[in-house]
Amino acid sequence: DFDDPTMITRFKAFLDWLFSRIPNVPLHNFIVGNEVGAYLSTTQDWEEWTAFYIAARDHIKLTHPALMVSCTGMFGSLTGIPQAEFQAMNMHTDFISVTYYPLTPDFIVHAPSAPVADFALLASLYPGRPIYIQECGYPASPTCNSSEEKQRQFVAYVYATWHIYSDQIKHLSFFMQHDYTAQEVA
Repeated sequence: DFDDPTMITRFKAFLDWLFSRIPNVPLHNFIVGNEVGAYLSTTQDWEEWTAFYIAARDHIKLTHPALMVSCTGMFGSLTGIPQAEFQAMNMHTDFISVTYYPLTPDFIVHAPSAPVADFALLASLYPGRPIYIQECGYPASPTCNSSEEKQRQFVAYVYATWHIYSDQIKHLSFFMQHDYTAQEVA
């Protein structure tokens, strides 16, 4: 379990080892867990994860008090079913960290204009909190009911909408600016 003392102790040891290897690297933020909502399904899972996250965050802050710490969730997790659990956990983060891919569960793209409503929703759920979009993307494959033109439109909407929320959305990074190789897909 994430909140098991052994798990927490080992993760703290890992953090100590990691930071000892990069003593001169200037760090701005540290993410503990990526897209965790995909792995947590019960209230108990969320309680265990939150306890683990808080222990890790507190340990990081002991040696790196200025380092901003958060946990990344998928856009659907921050705005959908586990929204309440994520909001409770995010009370312990220094910023809201999210991945954003406007897709249906079967990987069909939403309209390229999706960022207009989606960024507004995210900003409204976390008023006054800095938001870091760690990954942003939109496939171009016809298999996903998309195209390079839809992808181009999406990128234009992302930048236009980011401009509206730039006081709150402090960081946005596009992920995978190329297709996976055939070998990676296989």
